[in-house]
Amino acid sequence: MTTSNQSRELSIRRIPPGSYTLFAWDVIDTGAYFNRKFMRPHERGGVPVVAEPKIKSNVFALVIERWY
Repeated sequence: MTTSNQSRELSIRRIPPGSYTLFAWDVIDTGAYFNRKFMRPHERGGVPVVAEPKIKSNVFALVIERWY
């Protein structure tokens, strides 16, 4: 988990190689992403990412707006 800067950019370092899914929320309760019931409706909103050793990647993700 990380937070973007004012330009909506972020950097995540030292990720073990593998396949991941990136999610971007405007606001989210701490730890909500560990709750399967919370995540289920957001599954299609994630962006698949493959982390490879010593490779930098740029990924674009749409922000998932919080609904109340």
